Amino acid sequence: MNNEEKILAMLETLTSDVSSVKSDVTGIKSDIIDMKSDITDMKSDIVDMKSDITNMKSDITNMKKDITDLKQGQASLEKDIKNIKLTINYIFEDIRKLDNRTELLERKA
Repeated sequence: MNNEEKILAMLETLTSDVSSVKSDVTGIKSDIIDMKSDITDMKSDIVDMKSDITNMKSDITNMKKDITDLKQGQASLEKDIKNIKLTINYIFEDIRKLDNRTELLERKA
């Protein structure tokens, strides 16, 4: 093989290598475009998640207020029940007193 043939073979190899590199670069560019798109989607997802977290924090704050209100309402109801029980006891005591008076009146009669 003479020098010209060797050079020609080297050029053909280089041409093939350059073509292969160009193809690889095209593939890498395509991958980079896909990755940029994925990053954009992830950024959008992060914004949505931050909004969701803000909403959840607000919901938790509202639930805590509701729980506090319910506890206060329960305490008020328990106080009212205690007062009702006392009132019922007074009524029963008055009924017993009336029964005793009635018995006394019946004995005198």
